[in-house]
Amino acid sequence: PIIRESDLITPEEIQEVKEQIKTDTKVEAKDNTKVEVKDFEREATQKFNPEDTARILKQDSPLSFSSSASSNKDSSTSISSSNTSSSATNSSGKVKELNIKTKGDNISDLDFEAIELFSLSGKIQNKGKGLANIEIDLGQTGKTKTDSDGNFLIEDIEEDTSYEVKISNEDYNFNYKNKNGAVTSDTKVEIEAIKLLSLAGTITLDGKPIEGVNIDAGKIGKTISGADGRYEFKKIEEDSNYEVTAFKDRLLFDKNKLSGMLTSDINNLDFIATKLLTISGKVMHKGKPLQGVEIDAGELGTVLTDADGFYMFDKAKDGIEYTIKAKKGKFSFGIRKGVKGI
Repeated sequence: PIIRESDLITPEEIQEVKEQIKTDTKVEAKDNTKVEVKDFEREATQKFNPEDTARILKQDSPLSFSSSASSNKDSSTSISSSNTSSSATNSSGKVKELNIKTKGDNISDLDFEAIELFSLSGKIQNKGKGLANIEIDLGQTGKTKTDSDGNFLIEDIEEDTSYEVKISNEDYNFNYKNKNGAVTSDTKVEIEAIKLLSLAGTITLDGKPIEGVNIDAGKIGKTISGADGRYEFKKIEEDSNYEVTAFKDRLLFDKNKLSGMLTSDINNLDFIATKLLTISGKVMHKGKPLQGVEIDAGELGTVLTDADGFYMFDKAKDGIEYTIKAKKGKFSFGIRKGVKGI
């Protein structure tokens, strides 16, 4: 007959066997099947009466078994095993049942090799708070997800099974303790998640977006504003320090730089640009250029006219009125006001 799950000895008989494990005695199972018990954690041998139905003794300790058997004669006796994973997270299939067909001969040496089973567990947290539904690939030990508290657990992993933690997530980077190794005992993996944030803003001139402005954020990186005036840096680790500057030729920005610590997404780190213009002209005396005249433009500074009587200020802000004064020796000059574009 083929051995099936329904043929297993009763729980009461199993308990009776367990109580005599340490005594090295022989226990009589039903149907005259003799079970010899020797240090059950390492060895289990069952002798079958070919005239009766053979039965498999199961033990509920955290062990899995591989088996081998031989017949005392050349006969048609055959034994096959089916490996069944107790869950999707089992590191490898464990022998859960043996299908045995007897015909005419005793079966001997139906031995079991015990393989101890362990667990692999851990927690993923960000600043002390557990993260739920994070997918984790643990290599040979399987895949799983964190629960609502950020915990994960894989059980029934055969001893000495290798593992390596891999997490692919667009919202976090991860730091690991015990990232890889072999499961030789119940193993715990500690994982700290670092949230990834974004830093963005808009560049405008007279209320309109400006394209092509160079944005320098130091270690975070560099970029250029788009047609909508927007710039953005992505995947920046939380608590990173930032220092952002904007530059484009002939533009002046309302802030030399914007700096701080990134603790959440920032989408409004904006710059307002002002166009830079030039103020220039000539100083003449009786139709001839007058050199060495001091031209004072207040906050723009002071320059001297050249041999052609020419002067220029090239950083005048658009929309600002300036007072320009000329001075030289015993000359007097009129005062002109105004701004002239490039």
